[in-house]
Parts: sequence; C-alpha cells; structure tokens
Amino acid sequence: MTKNKKGNGIIYTVTNNKTDKVVYVGITTKSLSSRKKDHEQRAKRGKTNLFQEAIATLGAENFEWITDNTLYENDELAQKEQELIENYKKQGIKLLNKDRGGGIQKTVYRYNVKDGSLMSKYFSLEEASNSVNSTKQQISRACINKTQYRNNYWSYRLQVPFQPKKDNRLKGVIQCYPSSGKTIKIFKSIAEASRVTGVNKNSIAKCCRGERKLAGGYFWKFE
Repeated sequence: MTKNKKGNGIIYTVTNNKTDKVVYVGITTKSLSSRKKDHEQRAKRGKTNLFQEAIATLGAENFEWITDNTLYENDELAQKEQELIENYKKQGIKLLNKDRGGGIQKTVYRYNVKDGSLMSKYFSLEEASNSVNSTKQQISRACINKTQYRNNYWSYRLQVPFQPKKDNRLKGVIQCYPSSGKTIKIFKSIAEASRVTGVNKNSIAKCCRGERKLAGGYFWKFE
C-alpha cells in the first residue's frame, strides 16, 4: 500500500503471535509498512512506550500487523480508533496503548457543562490546549473519556447538545433474586450496594456489565 491521500488514514491492529491476542490499536495517515517501520526503529533506539518496549523485548517478528485499508477522514479516524479500543476493553483485553490518535491532527469541540451547548471549535489538540493553558495530553484524555476538564466538556465528536459519559459507579443498581428475577432492593450506586450487602463491589459491577451471572448469590443489573 502506498502512502495514503492527504487527510485520510487507516486503522490497524497488532497481534502478539505467541498469545494470538490483539495488543495494540493504532491509526496512521501513512502506509502500514511505514508505521510498522517507525515503531520498530523507535524500539531499537530505546525511545519506547509500552508497545515499543514489547517489540524490543519479544522481537519484531513476534507481532502481526493487520489492516483492511479502509480510509477515514481524520476526525472519523480518531473516533473509530476510540470505539475499537473501548470494544477490546469491554472484552477484558489489555492493550499497550499509552495514548490514542497517533499524532494525527483532529478537530476538538468544547462544550458548556450546564447545557451541553457548543462553545468553541479547535482544529488541533495544540490549539485547544493553548486556549486553557493546558497540555495536549490532558485535552485528549478529556475527549476520550468524555469527562469534565477545566469547567468544560471536550470531545472529538460534534454533538449538540453534548451528552457526557455516564459514570457507572454512580448509576442505580438493582439487586434481584436469581430464580425469579424479582427485585429485592434498589441502591443508589455500586458502592452503596456493596456497603449494605457486603458483596464485593467489583463482582457487582461485573454482574451489571454481564461479565458474570451472580455476585454474592444474587443477580444484579443497572437501574
């Protein structure tokens, strides 16, 4: 594959051949072979993140790089990467990604925390971070997690009104009988449910997410 057209890029995944598991998700506006070479050269020079450290330790030959070569615009590219990473996280797969975006310039939207209205639009993380005297990493983290930062919400996606990410720790939790599914009690949060019942909060959370059937002998679900 030759170098992609300007403004377009691809999503790729890297699999550890020894475990047959995906370990890294990335995006690039260059060819996959060029991005692969860049990671491997950085690993050799010792300028490493977690992924490059794994390459240096296990050997480049133990990783398989895969892409379907679908081209995306920069903003869509960042969003697709984010969705794919979240997908793997939900499956319990631990990735070696330190950050997301691959240094690609993308649009950043700034929203009012009270009503979700659009306040500003920036054409790069650098421009957005400079507007609040912060760093690109902080703004990127706020965009990815859809959390409040510097009294505003930030996102790579245009969405008016903006809907912030809900914190599952603060969602209502329903305790049910496993045999009938009938409600026993409703709690304000996982923390409260754990505190009152004595059931491990991580087990309750996994049950609510569908990762296990029961916790403490009961069925649990979000309200």
